Amino acid sequence: MPQVRPLKLMRRYADMIASGTKTVEVRLSSRYTRAIVVGDVVTFDVGKSKLTAAVTEVREFARLSDMLDVIGPNMLGFSSRDEAAETYRRIYPYNADDARPWRTFTLADPAWLT
Repeated sequence: MPQVRPLKLMRRYADMIASGTKTVEVRLSSRYTRAIVVGDVVTFDVGKSKLTAAVTEVREFARLSDMLDVIGPNMLGFSSRDEAAETYRRIYPYNADDARPWRTFTLADPAWLT
C-alpha cells in the first residue's frame, strides 16, 4: 500500500520540482530512504509550505559519479555535471568518499498543498 513520506527540502529545489525543471530528487541511502518505493507520495516540507509528488522510479548508485553518468544534471535541475557534483558534495560533505550509496527518486505530478 502506498505511503506518504515526509522529507525536508530547500525552497530553491522545491520550486524546480514544482515547475518540472527538476524531476529527480537525490538522497543518501538510509533506512528511511530505502523504505520509499514506487507508488509512494513524497511530501516535501518547505518551511511553511508543503509540496507533494508521486514516486515513479527508485534507483540506487554506489557513487555520485555513477549517478551523474546515468541521471545527468538536467533531470536534477542543474545545467552541468560539475554544478551538480559540487552541490551534492556541499549538501553531503560527510559522504565525500561515497561510503553510503546515493538513492534517486523520479517524481511526477508535483503539487503545492494549500
